[in-house]
Amino acid sequence: MTKRMIIKAGNLDTTFGKGGKKKLKFNFGSAYHANSLTLASEGRIFIAGDVEQPSGDDLQQNFAITCLNQKGEPYLPFNNGYMADRFNPDDARLASACQRIFITGSKVVLAGVFTNDRPTDVPAFARLNMNGRYDEPFGRGGRYVYKLPCDPSSSVGASPTSIDRQSTGHFVFAFEHVWHDLVTPHALNSTAVLARISQDAKLDNNFARGNGHLTIKPAPGHNFRKKGLIIQNDDRILVFGELSGESSDAVIYRFTADGEIDPSFGREGELRKPDWNITSIVALPGDRLLCAGSRGDQALLARLEADGSDDTFRSEVKIHDRCAWLKALQQPDNTTLVVGYAEKNLNVVPLLARFLDNAELDPNFGEGQGWVSDGMGNMLERAIDLAVDDIGRILVLGKSQGLSPYADFFLLRYQGSNAKERSMTTISP
Repeated sequence: MTKRMIIKAGNLDTTFGKGGKKKLKFNFGSAYHANSLTLASEGRIFIAGDVEQPSGDDLQQNFAITCLNQKGEPYLPFNNGYMADRFNPDDARLASACQRIFITGSKVVLAGVFTNDRPTDVPAFARLNMNGRYDEPFGRGGRYVYKLPCDPSSSVGASPTSIDRQSTGHFVFAFEHVWHDLVTPHALNSTAVLARISQDAKLDNNFARGNGHLTIKPAPGHNFRKKGLIIQNDDRILVFGELSGESSDAVIYRFTADGEIDPSFGREGELRKPDWNITSIVALPGDRLLCAGSRGDQALLARLEADGSDDTFRSEVKIHDRCAWLKALQQPDNTTLVVGYAEKNLNVVPLLARFLDNAELDPNFGEGQGWVSDGMGNMLERAIDLAVDDIGRILVLGKSQGLSPYADFFLLRYQGSNAKERSMTTISP
């Protein structure tokens, strides 16, 4: 007797974890937090985050790296699947967190923040070999903490570092600089600092006219709240976020590969989009941009031309009461995957959707509506990152909040482009 089962794009891949789902936990600590996922060869899955671990009589927040195989089990050659430490080996009291992982040949580069004693979140990096041990030639014994160029008397904090890698191997990163206004001490000003280091963690003095860094200067009367940074295919740099002041607009700044404002983009290098909230940008061929986020209570997906002008591709959808996209990814067949969340009554549910090249939801994804929603059953859940493996399966990183003060994190794996008109025959005894 044979049983025939059609495998559709948007179905959970039941060969992964438990029915396509895996709850993430770090075996050596508590209050685990996952930030992003990165795929490597042989189906390996790297997850960047942080975890609290005992340090004397206290708990210490360390960066946490999880490495899983393609079945969702710990990848043992990488330090038995888990690695946690701090970016600054000299101070066990201060926190470290990893926000993104890059695979560069046979090396694993960690990018995150180290909280210094001011306290300010400082960009920090580490480079590991594929066995989970430090690559000694990088920085100081495999680790590097950036020295802030800002005035320490005024700096009171910074947002998580946004980072990407240029084709030359240089790492470009942006961090938010916040300080007290000298005229009105209770008021806060904010902007972003953009900097570059070499692939061996040395400050690049060829960047920004020999300074190694530059400060993004928003229009007078506005503060700039950075949300992200990406590198285009030609190594030009995009920093995006929100302007606050008389009005709140989404804003994108574009710089040349070496850190000078690019006047060919928007208005003298600055592009404002009123009423938009941009949370993710994808660099497309031809220097076009795909922006994901929200506008009002609708999830927004819009494409821009190389100079920042609007393209015909635009989607605003409302799933349930309110929704937003948090990350986007374009596939080789020109379909676009997005993840995010929707508010449904008193709950928040995770979303994964696929769009066609005409900006319409793909009816061949999921059960015909173009989107799916799977989670762990808690009240507040959202999908925060995604990746596609080398055979087209979709991995989604999610966050789940229940009654516990600590969030849980999970991985989902879906059938993707590998499932087109694919069927599986099983033989039952």
